[in-house]
Amino acid sequence: MILGCLLASTPTPAAESRKAEEIRRELERIQIRAREKRGAVRELTKRERELFSNLAELETKVNTLELDVYRQERQMERTERKKSLLLARQVTLQAGRERSEAELREILKVLWPIHMSGARDHWQGLTEWQEADRHFTWLAAIYKRAEQVMADILNQSRAIEDTLASEIALTRELQEGMASLNSAKDELLTKKLTLLKSIQEVRAEQVDEQEELRRILATVEDLNYTLKTLDKSPIRDFKGNLPWPCKGKLVQAFDPRADSPSRGIGLAVPHEVDINAVSWGRVVHNDRLRGFGHVVIVLHDQEYYSLYAYLANSRVKVGQEVERGQALGTAGYYPLAKGNGLYFELRFGQKPINPQDWLSR
Repeated sequence: MILGCLLASTPTPAAESRKAEEIRRELERIQIRAREKRGAVRELTKRERELFSNLAELETKVNTLELDVYRQERQMERTERKKSLLLARQVTLQAGRERSEAELREILKVLWPIHMSGARDHWQGLTEWQEADRHFTWLAAIYKRAEQVMADILNQSRAIEDTLASEIALTRELQEGMASLNSAKDELLTKKLTLLKSIQEVRAEQVDEQEELRRILATVEDLNYTLKTLDKSPIRDFKGNLPWPCKGKLVQAFDPRADSPSRGIGLAVPHEVDINAVSWGRVVHNDRLRGFGHVVIVLHDQEYYSLYAYLANSRVKVGQEVERGQALGTAGYYPLAKGNGLYFELRFGQKPINPQDWLSR
């Protein structure tokens, strides 16, 4: 008995074959777009994460700045209290200076007539030394008090000026500090609003890209379904367009009339590659067969059989439905290849047919 390996590929009966090829090309083009869209979505997701990271850093800066504002406000309260104390001191100093000025005016009222009349005339009414001494002591005391009052007025004026200068410096310091903080806060809030706007834009773009990706994937699913429907067409419609069960070097050609008839073809492969079904069908044999090692036979359309021999192992079981291109097992030792390989047959009923007439060129 001769073995036949049936592997059906792309379903393409004349017109359907062209249609399947068109669908595959469209699938390849759309899948490229899908990969591009996935890349775009990943980039947008990365960009969104970066923006959120920047936003988190900005929030930290805003919180720190708000703490600085709180501290500055507390400092302002302390400074306001200092200003209030300075104002109270200024009022006290002003009142003291006014009293000193009033006292000085009274002293000058006393000294002015003496100054105008002159010291010599003023001493003329004095007859006793004791009286003159008392008068001189009194006049010296008045002059001394006048000097003290004038010194007090000068010190009070300087103190008032210093108080005013301190008040102005405190006010300027507060204003500059708050202006700096408010400016920094406004700048951070502006950056925050810009980041939030950017995040919204990235999210909107991300949603658009994801929606387009969803539509692309739906199209891929529809095309795969259409292609699968074509794959279910009878194997006879795909003569010359079936895929090879594996890639390899031809070491045995189809020659049923030779002295040692060859009812299939043999392929040598470099290692244990997957052996794939050439068309959809049902597994009817999955066991060792004398002279052919482990053999899988697939029935197609109740008439055609494909046979795969010298398998190292099998991944299917009898009665299982398989799809075109589904792995049936891996290539094992094939004597004619003197290494790993596959013996493959196609049969129509009991009649062997040349696989090379059916496989894609």
